[in-house]
Amino acid sequence: MKSAPPPSPQCALGEHERTPATRHHSSITVSQRHQHTHALSSSNYFEKAAKKENRTISQIKNGLRSITHKASSLFDDSTSSSSTSSRRPYPPSHSSSSSEHSRTSSQVTLCQSPSTTPIDGLHIHDAASPRLTAPDDSDDEHAITMYIRDLTPDPRKILRGRGSSALVRAVIRANMIDCMSCKWASGYFSYVSYGVRQKQLSTLEANSLRWLICQYIILEATRRNAVQQVLRDQLTRKLTDFRIAVQCVSGMTVVKYGRKGKPHATQLLVENADVIRWTPKLGHHLTSMLQQHKHKSISLSTVISVQSGIKSDVFRKAYKDAKGMLDPACCLSLVTPTRSLDVVTTSRQQCDWLQRSVQLMVAQAHENEKKASMHVETTIMKKLGSMTVHKHGRKGRPHKTNLNVDKYGEITWKGKSGGAILLQEVLELRLGHATAVFHRVSTQKANNPNHCLSLVTASRTLDLELHSESERDYMVIAFRYVQYARGMFDLLRL
Repeated sequence: MKSAPPPSPQCALGEHERTPATRHHSSITVSQRHQHTHALSSSNYFEKAAKKENRTISQIKNGLRSITHKASSLFDDSTSSSSTSSRRPYPPSHSSSSSEHSRTSSQVTLCQSPSTTPIDGLHIHDAASPRLTAPDDSDDEHAITMYIRDLTPDPRKILRGRGSSALVRAVIRANMIDCMSCKWASGYFSYVSYGVRQKQLSTLEANSLRWLICQYIILEATRRNAVQQVLRDQLTRKLTDFRIAVQCVSGMTVVKYGRKGKPHATQLLVENADVIRWTPKLGHHLTSMLQQHKHKSISLSTVISVQSGIKSDVFRKAYKDAKGMLDPACCLSLVTPTRSLDVVTTSRQQCDWLQRSVQLMVAQAHENEKKASMHVETTIMKKLGSMTVHKHGRKGRPHKTNLNVDKYGEITWKGKSGGAILLQEVLELRLGHATAVFHRVSTQKANNPNHCLSLVTASRTLDLELHSESERDYMVIAFRYVQYARGMFDLLRL
């Protein structure tokens, strides 16, 4: 039996009996051990991150390889089924090598993007199939090439420091026009700059926010351009249809029925695309007669409805006189508030063409009239808003104020009490001292009745005094025009 070796002097010494040099040596060893452990943990972290990244890339490769393999197999199956009888068969070894190559032909590589920024992109391509080496070159059209595009990178993940700033500046410069046309872009960019100055955002965070703002600007510009393109297409189609309608109506020969006299053949003419005329009884060759008979025309903007069949009074009377010989499918009437144009075509198809063309021209005339009247109304409203008037009330003294007429026909004025009335509610425009308010004022103070105007409603009156008679007349004409225009639009809307 061998005896155990004697303990070493260091082990024999207790914790309190160690020398200072020994303690110093042990502390150095412990610190080195901690540093070594920290280095191992950091290296393990980077190794795990690299393995995770490689594993993600391999998963993407496998997924894309399976997609390309499915596409290749579909093309292989369709080609083999469609050309079994017409193509020369290949040897078994060749077919097996082809099928084996179809499984591994898809390749996925990491390549540099064409742009100057160091962005990784995915590029997928297929290797050349062995069938392409066959004498028959008809299979060239089945070669498959697949690219993944529109991968918009995030600067927080791909660049650091100055690289992200360069990327964001390039994006802003490329979309400078869209950034300038966007109303909210400047405000958001200023917020980001303010955050950087206040040191609430880092450079990378600020660049990321700027990049995100640019993406929203690009998205909004794309949607706006798409809407504008649709509107341009609609306008082009509308103009084309309108030109065809004018050509269909101009020169068409019809039989016109009037309230008096016998029906006669006439020729329809379209003037300035908003007035429809017809030739007199003496013949359409007398063009000078058109200028003399101004009443032989109808403004398309005044047409209320376009009716087909025997629905007007003129056609009902003619149908009774003709004893049922009049074809309702060939009758067409253009109805206005004061009169109607009743014509009969030679066939039902011609009547249908005429009705559609006239309806299109009438709709366009109403739209043009509305735009023109809105422009006139805007001018009138601005003029009325700039005029200073004296408003008389049931109590108190008259005071200076300005009238405001909005697009809804509401008249408002400034004052202690204020108030508003609607033009649709105005029943009458009275001149002079024709209301109880002006009767009371005229007894107290002598003012010129030629400068006074009253707007009478069912519940109250608006009594105004202007500086001159010309201003009073202009205000009367303006109120009557706006009231008439809005009444006509309400009638057309019904």
